Formats: sequence, structure tokens, C-alpha cells
Amino acid sequence: MAYQSENLIAQAREVREASGVSQRALSERAGLTQRAISRKSRAARWSRDCRAS
Repeated sequence: MAYQSENLIAQAREVREASGVSQRALSERAGLTQRAISRKSRAARWSRDCRAS
């Protein structure tokens, strides 16, 4: 289950970046802090990198 949510977060980050939306803009739209968006993105990347090793 955790893998699925991490994959979703990674896909969301890719779409956000491809759309040119900053973490700050996304956080304002989502009603979250920029720090929360950053932590989720960082955790998904860390998890993906650990699996690749």
C-alpha cells in the first residue's frame, strides 16, 4: 500500500513540474503548507531511491 501512495506522489510531482507549478503555488491551491508538499515529495524520492539500490 505504501508503494502505491509513494508512486502517486512521484507522479503528482512529475505532473506539477511539467506544468510549471511551484510547490508554493500547489500548496496554496491544496490548502497545505509548502513544507508539507516538500516533505511528501522528498519522502517519495527517498523511498524510490532505496528500492533502486
